[in-house]
Amino acid sequence: MYVSKFNYVSDYEKDQQKLLINFLTRSADIIDSESADYFLDSIEENKLTDEERDYIQERGYIFSSKDQESQILRELYDNELKNSAPIYAVHLGTFSIEQLRLHEILKSINEMERKRNEKLRSELILYSENSLDQSLIIQELEEFVKDCNSLNLITKLITTQENLSFFQSLFTKGLVADIILICPLSKFRNSILFPDDTEGFLDQLVEHGKNVTID
Repeated sequence: MYVSKFNYVSDYEKDQQKLLINFLTRSADIIDSESADYFLDSIEENKLTDEERDYIQERGYIFSSKDQESQILRELYDNELKNSAPIYAVHLGTFSIEQLRLHEILKSINEMERKRNEKLRSELILYSENSLDQSLIIQELEEFVKDCNSLNLITKLITTQENLSFFQSLFTKGLVADIILICPLSKFRNSILFPDDTEGFLDQLVEHGKNVTID
């Protein structure tokens, strides 16, 4: 016998009755305070009658084994995954290309996407707030993004204007759908100051249909 870790007996009491809940199986029973104490003690000491054991097992307060509860969790997880659109994020600039292990990340994404509803498109976020390490090889990053896009992911980039030139090939090859630019405000008039080349580059991206957001 395995006692579910999702059992909960409410502290709130009304008319000497409490609520017994299992958040995993969504069972709920109104029981008197004495029965609540008996329930907890009997399970702990394994003193349940056959009739009591059959009832609370049917309601999902106990299981024949821990694996039985784990199976329900797995089914709920798989069902949630099928009907949701995850966001996968890769933080660039902190690790070298070797440390990022893009092949392993791609393998994990591929396994997750196989279980999902294909009609819901997941997102891949490439994030870089600090200046990028020169050891980050853009060609390998390109291949990674291409493979993710082939899985029907929407690739978005969050970065600073200093890093824009690094990702230029991703833009020209149409591998990035949206760009969010992190820009500090100027000390004067709370405005954002762009170098001329950056402003012109952003104009080109917009002209080519890219969605550019400045944050």
